[in-house]
Amino acid sequence: MRTGIVALLATLTVAGSCASPAGPELFLDPWRAPALVERIAADSTQLAGFSRLHLLVFSNGQTLYPTGVKPFAQGPAFVSNDLLARTEEACSKAGVDCCLAADLLTWERADTDSPGLFAKVPEWFELGESGGCGSGSDPAKYASPFREEVRTALRNVLVELATRDPAPDGFTLACRLSPYQMLGYSVAAREALIHARSMDPIDLTDQGRLAWWALWREERMAEWCAELCGELREKRPNAPIVAWGTGSYYAKGLSLKGKTADNWLAWMQQGAVSEALLDTTWHERWNRAVWGILTRMAQEAKQKPQAGGPPADFLERLHPLVRTRKPDGTPCLEEELKALDEQGAPLTRAVFWPVVAEDWEAVRAVVTRLSEELPPEGGKREEGDGGAKATAKE
Repeated sequence: MRTGIVALLATLTVAGSCASPAGPELFLDPWRAPALVERIAADSTQLAGFSRLHLLVFSNGQTLYPTGVKPFAQGPAFVSNDLLARTEEACSKAGVDCCLAADLLTWERADTDSPGLFAKVPEWFELGESGGCGSGSDPAKYASPFREEVRTALRNVLVELATRDPAPDGFTLACRLSPYQMLGYSVAAREALIHARSMDPIDLTDQGRLAWWALWREERMAEWCAELCGELREKRPNAPIVAWGTGSYYAKGLSLKGKTADNWLAWMQQGAVSEALLDTTWHERWNRAVWGILTRMAQEAKQKPQAGGPPADFLERLHPLVRTRKPDGTPCLEEELKALDEQGAPLTRAVFWPVVAEDWEAVRAVVTRLSEELPPEGGKREEGDGGAKATAKE
């Protein structure tokens, strides 16, 4: 089996004051890789080389910890094992910040057992044009951000997280709908548009009106994100809030953007979030221009700053998320790293996601090498193009 070790050869852009701690970061999903999270919780030395951990604590309509917010419940696999508290303790020992991550709208994931929330509160779920939810290319099921009860329940989850003891170091939030089908035909979503613009989504067939509807949905999502982040800042004013968003958002046409509706850069320029974790499959040919597009946008923001435009330093606040597996389960770590390298993306700011426990050693090998090449604390490398060149070796 071929194993790659990534070597950092080029320069690292020095981040601004809003940037995260320097160095590679880690994303852990206890629903997919519970054994790996257990391993790290039991041995803080496993976190060597990482500057921050994003730990998924709300996903699949479940929590990693005992919750008092209905209709949610702690995932059955996590009952009575204190996995969150033990992982936080491991991070504290390792000197690694721990951001609590929440996938707010995906309540029934396609890759894990269903918690059955759809049967309990069917009116809370968002629907496609055909009246269904969770079919075709995306079997996941999403809650409706247009329904007040959904927004209230999720706000209560975040307040519960923000008031934990010990206090979280930060938060990482995904507020997005399906990338494959246009959702927004539930009663709540239709009533929201009818009330705002006297239009019913089910009657929209003209491309211009469909595009307008996509923008309207994006704006509503941004308002909701700002509301949630405001709650977190009230409880934890100094904790960073990271958007976990669609990485290829700015490489998509309006109809595709409208599906996920998570315009993370707008959230950043509005001050709702300070950073963004970009989630996409970097090696797919249609995503190979993504970082270049963002780089050009950042150059324009610096050369021609505009009121209400993106922050001039927004590129330094972005973190490419590197998954180790494709949706079909085949390994893709080396493909992802190669694609990011070719785009000039900074691997030293990457967030590595070992999707399954078997990928952990490969990720550690990469991160060890990257950490060795970081400048000394307080030091500074020569300014470059913002990328970190990497090559794979046998």
